[in-house]
Amino acid sequence: MDVGLSTMTRWVKQLRDERQGKTPKASPITPEQIEIRELRKKLQRIEMENEILKKATVDSIGQRNSYVKTWGCGGFLNETNIYSRGKSLCF
Repeated sequence: MDVGLSTMTRWVKQLRDERQGKTPKASPITPEQIEIRELRKKLQRIEMENEILKKATVDSIGQRNSYVKTWGCGGFLNETNIYSRGKSLCF
């Protein structure tokens, strides 16, 4: 096996980290690691959506909340554009 010492050391460290449950910084090696990375991204997006919905329920000035309109547009808009002259930009 013609492998350099630094490469072997890096592999050993990566294996130890993976066995301790740490996420590898390099690209995923196994299909399980790829699935875990995708599931973590999905979870992060769902948590963000949940946070937006929580903030959307709080409406202290009687207007539609910017988070609701932003989500309804399917993208993020500047808040000043959402309330411009009472026009609905998205719906």
